Parts: sequence; structure tokens; C-alpha cells
Amino acid sequence: MPKDLYRDSVELKNDLIDFGDLLRDLRESKGMTMRELEIESGVMAYHICNMENKNITTTFVTMSKLFNALGYSILDAYQARR
Repeated sequence: MPKDLYRDSVELKNDLIDFGDLLRDLRESKGMTMRELEIESGVMAYHICNMENKNITTTFVTMSKLFNALGYSILDAYQARR
């Protein structure tokens, strides 16, 4: 695997691992429960729980639904954390 491709894939993997923590941090900063986020995003609360606990990964579409419900684009959400 070319060095740049490997570095990019490692960074993406780290971002995906951080997704659960980021989702929880943003949800809690908005004072929302998982159930409230479910209602706003259309993503089931048990999926949100599993994502926050890093038990499952998700798709770009689902990430977008969750972050939009929290008032962020995906890019803004990751920039807010850094």
C-alpha cells in the first residue's frame, strides 16, 4: 500500500473511532437524550447508543442525519472538536 494511502486510511480509521465520542459530546452539549436525537434524526436510539459505545460503525448518510439534527454539518462537527 502506498505510504500516503496508508496514512489517509489510518487517519480515517481514527476519525471513525472518534465518531462515537464526538457524537456523545455534541449530543450532551445540546442537552439532548438519545431518544430526543432519535426523534430529530430518524436514527433509532439503540443505534445511537451502539455508535457512541463504538460497537458499530455507520454510513455517511447516517452521520449526516445525526449531525444535522444536532445543528452541524459533518465537517463542522469535526472542526468543533479540534
